[in-house]
Amino acid sequence: MRRLFVLTVAFTAVASVGQSATAVTPHGPPFAFGGNGLHGPYIVQVNGDGSVQTSGDEGLTRAATQISPSQLVALNSRAAHVHFGSFPPYTRCTGATRLTTTWIKIGSKKVTVAGTCLDAYQQLWKALVAATHFFRSG
Repeated sequence: MRRLFVLTVAFTAVASVGQSATAVTPHGPPFAFGGNGLHGPYIVQVNGDGSVQTSGDEGLTRAATQISPSQLVALNSRAAHVHFGSFPPYTRCTGATRLTTTWIKIGSKKVTVAGTCLDAYQQLWKALVAATHFFRSG
């Protein structure tokens, strides 16, 4: 009986830690990211089923229409690894311009960074770009 009690307490503690971490760290899917191109703003949306939609800037020349479940898991892992949930909503780097301003939205949390000074954000941005085969010309 004592062993069952100890196992129950341990399971409950692990489950509550997992729930707390999930609540604090928003990660997807869905994922979305975007910014400002020469011809205006653009958005790349990755849905829970892996489908990818793009809209906006005429400079959007290529993006995947579907990514695999393993890519979704990898994006989710990357978001957790860089602690996306702890990023401030807005960061402005020295020398940033309108064209260097990008944003990432995971769940209900949106983070905007003007410039390239936030390394963890850049890691996640590059993972999203690579997974979606996103290419913007001009």
